[in-house]
Amino acid sequence: MSDIPPYTSVPEWPDDDSTRPARRSGSAITAVVLGTLAIPLALTVYLGVLAGLLGLVFGIVGMLRTRGGRARGRGMAVTGIVTALVGLAVAITLGVLSLQTYRDCEARVGHRPTRAEWTDCVHNRI
Repeated sequence: MSDIPPYTSVPEWPDDDSTRPARRSGSAITAVVLGTLAIPLALTVYLGVLAGLLGLVFGIVGMLRTRGGRARGRGMAVTGIVTALVGLAVAITLGVLSLQTYRDCEARVGHRPTRAEWTDCVHNRI
């Protein structure tokens, strides 16, 4: 017979939690995903702001949960915060510029612009 011990799929850890590796922070992972999505979604402004805000919140929660080595993923939490802030900045900038363009077009035509007038304003760069 063979002296090879039977295969176990789950490692057996002692009852002492100090030897068990820390788990990854789900909040940090969520922050990275939402922060990364916030950047391309910034082109839609509202979805970019929403994803950026959620990514920022989850990043902060991830930072708090990874404090003191209770969980792994502090770098992911920081990355989520940074990418969420970039997505927020792009979305807010695009929203402000769009609103400014709309108001300039409205002043040019003297009333609330129709879709055709709005398209003309955008194409002619006012």
